[in-house]
Amino acid sequence: MKPVMKTWIRWIHLLGVAFTAACTLLMNPAHAQLSNQDDCTNSGIDNVGPGTHTFDISGATTGTQGQAEALCYAFGTSAIDMDIWGTYTAVISGTAVVSTCNSTGTLNDSKIAAYPSGAACPADGTSLACNDDACGLFSTIAFPVTAGQSYILQIGTFPGGASGDGSVDISEVPIAPALSNQDDCANALIDTIGPGGYGWDNLGTTTGIEGQAEASCYKFGSSAVQSDVWAVYVPESNGAVTIETCGSVGSNADTKMAVYPLADCATIDGTSIACNDDTCGLRSQIIFDAICGESYLLQLGSFPGSSDGDATLLITESGSPCGSQGVGFTPNECNPANPNSTGVAATIRAEGSPVASAQNLTLIAESIPPGQFGYFFVSRTLGFVPNPGGSLGNICVLGNQGRYNNPSQIGQGPTMTLDVGAINVPTNPLPGEVIIPGDIWYWQAWYRDVGHTNNFTNVVRVVFLFCYVEVQGPRFVCPGVTQQYVAQTGPAGGALTWADDANAAGQLVVPAGAVLGSLRNVTANYSAAPGCTDTFVTRVSNGLPGGPGELTMCLACPLDCLTANSLATEATNWAMNNAAALGGGLGGGCADAARHAYWNALMARDLGAAKAQLFADAHEQSNFVNCQDNNMDLHNNLEGRGLAAAGLTNGQLQNRVVAALRRGELVAIQGGATVTTPGTCVITY
Repeated sequence: MKPVMKTWIRWIHLLGVAFTAACTLLMNPAHAQLSNQDDCTNSGIDNVGPGTHTFDISGATTGTQGQAEALCYAFGTSAIDMDIWGTYTAVISGTAVVSTCNSTGTLNDSKIAAYPSGAACPADGTSLACNDDACGLFSTIAFPVTAGQSYILQIGTFPGGASGDGSVDISEVPIAPALSNQDDCANALIDTIGPGGYGWDNLGTTTGIEGQAEASCYKFGSSAVQSDVWAVYVPESNGAVTIETCGSVGSNADTKMAVYPLADCATIDGTSIACNDDTCGLRSQIIFDAICGESYLLQLGSFPGSSDGDATLLITESGSPCGSQGVGFTPNECNPANPNSTGVAATIRAEGSPVASAQNLTLIAESIPPGQFGYFFVSRTLGFVPNPGGSLGNICVLGNQGRYNNPSQIGQGPTMTLDVGAINVPTNPLPGEVIIPGDIWYWQAWYRDVGHTNNFTNVVRVVFLFCYVEVQGPRFVCPGVTQQYVAQTGPAGGALTWADDANAAGQLVVPAGAVLGSLRNVTANYSAAPGCTDTFVTRVSNGLPGGPGELTMCLACPLDCLTANSLATEATNWAMNNAAALGGGLGGGCADAARHAYWNALMARDLGAAKAQLFADAHEQSNFVNCQDNNMDLHNNLEGRGLAAAGLTNGQLQNRVVAALRRGELVAIQGGATVTTPGTCVITY
């Protein structure tokens, strides 16, 4: 049993976290005003379904039912003041999310609970969920529901809070198929998930060595997460995400969980973004800000000494969908901007497409003081100068600037917009500059403020691509390329297969977590790093095979990516089938050296030496293990590209690679040292 160590201090949250259920199923949602039944015996009068419902607890009394629930205990009390009652009937089976986080009335401190329906009033100790503060001083609960079943809702305020009106959102999330419960952190990608409901089970799993000493996990004398299982979460929105077991069904009654940036499991210690043991009774809830294009590692388990078993997990998002902001857009540079005369900071965002050839990009500046004029400006250089010329704000777009300040381009608050493309170009000193794939441009907006002062928004960063992935599709979008690619479910292991529309089989390119992961500048970070050390900071690897380095090359050149992947398969099969004759050693030996050289020779023949180097270097950086292994592969890749010539057959290239092996032009790792191939391998090919 855990000791009671709950705080008696009620924290005031300055920043509320908005909460809605992304990926929810709302079937004919109702929008109605509750009749505010003060007596739980009348809860059935308000029988509602999913949707948004207004209520008013003004004048309501505090009843005797539902005032001593263990799940409702927070900040020294289990009571719910001025409570009203209603009944909710589920449309689907899954998890119900009931929230006041989007409430806009005068009630400023809610507290809510849910109970199974049966008697007119719920029996003591039967609450399914209860919450005081999930988003600032507002509330969210989640609990399992069955289609057609009814549940009693109790809505009120924290004891001592003011009465008033508000609204409650009810949404439903179907439970997805169960996770495969990966016991090893290294296999987390097998369960790559997004928002929604999931079943999991840690019965019979072991307690790993990763994530067992996180400071954020220290509760009740222990930082451990018992019998942990692992998964990868890929957000579909920018902003607040809630990951919880609060509405869990199953035998695991005492959960504990953590979230980390996606990385090599060996490097995650000390990097936890959040960890939680008890938020809703003995079950857990984590709220953090997710970023489109990033992936996160989830650790799910039990409090040490408790019983393991099955449970359900609910992931809900409340930010702006990734598709609305656009792949390749980063709106949080130089953020937040300084407040203006309205008391808030003006913001800038981009909508449309980051594909250079699409010329479909719109800039939007919001929360500018009404009636005040302003304009957008752009540069390739990001910096920071506070309060330039007496401004109330900060300028972050520096260097050689282009300004959109022609009369037709000047906007007016509270919202300014500008379509950037062939028509609207910045005035001097960047007249008519062409945007090309690989460019990174930074936009900011300047505006007048009340009293003849001025201010600035934050900055939006746009990485222009040749093509990109529609995250919610997902599919390649490549303007000017007639052959598009669609994503198919891949084999066990969490991979996706890219296929053209006429060929459902397709070819394996990159893991799913990487495809939905971070999009990087297509021209950056591909050169080899001379003098590589074990702190090889220039690599673009997150510990995944096919990580962001290869991913961005595939996004930039999808057809060539398929070719490079096919040639890699050809090289691997040749080396495996002839490993003994090549001198053996597919892991750092002579056969491995031959494999890399042959792959690069094939790519140089079919794609050209320059593009072959981009793919090869991106691969090595994404699969970095140690400098010795990396330098071996880079050397053999370079030698292989030098063996290529137009018109040579595969067999002729194989013979050239074997000859290079015999001449000692390739290197292998023997006895922990990098050595040339003659004399260290018996080559009989």
